Amino acid sequence: MNNNTKITLFNTTDLLDIYKDNSYLLIFVGNENAFRKGHIPNSIHIDPSEIICGSLPIPGKLPSEKKLLTLVNKLGVSSEKKIVIYDDEGGGWAGRMIWTLEILNYENLFFLNGGLNAWYSDKKPIEGGDSVTIHFPPINSINIDHSKLITTEKLIKLINDNNVKIWDARSNEEYKGEKYTADRNGHIPGAINLDWNLLKDFNNHLKLKPLDEISYMLENAGFKKENIIITHCQSHHRSGLTYIVGKLLEYNMFAYDGSWSEWGNRNDTPIE
Repeated sequence: MNNNTKITLFNTTDLLDIYKDNSYLLIFVGNENAFRKGHIPNSIHIDPSEIICGSLPIPGKLPSEKKLLTLVNKLGVSSEKKIVIYDDEGGGWAGRMIWTLEILNYENLFFLNGGLNAWYSDKKPIEGGDSVTIHFPPINSINIDHSKLITTEKLIKLINDNNVKIWDARSNEEYKGEKYTADRNGHIPGAINLDWNLLKDFNNHLKLKPLDEISYMLENAGFKKENIIITHCQSHHRSGLTYIVGKLLEYNMFAYDGSWSEWGNRNDTPIE
């Protein structure tokens, strides 16, 4: 298993000229009201509901091919397009979007550090109103890279592999089973708990903490560069951030989109 797709980290200064460049597509992933109130000029809006299946009790799984085809047509760009993705919560939804596009074989992906919060704080140009409308020939098919998908059945087999590490991005209370979020609670055997909030600097507009600091945090927790790392949370939203952070640090990253809502609601999965 190997996931070589690279993610590029942008800061607001990197984006200042690029948002006017038609060779880039800017995507805000989040609430429509927040987007209409103010966003980076020339952005399009993607609601989080467009990148998850939304069906209970496992709402976070990859959407159907039909729904993904609708998403790709809304973006209206080929996999060669440079795409900058941001949100207003520190990276969870942006990371989920990046993971989704990777599954669809997009490669030129950029994550805006701090997202809309950092853009506002740096007093960069803002526009309100509706999403940019893109006119393009219809896209009739998509190509899903199933080698990057982690199913429950695949994960059950992988947890006994010493080179596979599970990154549980939930809170410690969820990890220990003290907070009930499914029929069965606890964690995947051997999983390492590192809350997604520990990666964000709440005193610096939700930007990531310095990557060398995060790298030390991961190494200290037990993750090694030679490992295959599979991250999850409750619905692969919070683990969107842990996924892209791992990618930025050049770990071999995968994500389990079923997450705890699937693992904890089945009766055939091992739990600690």
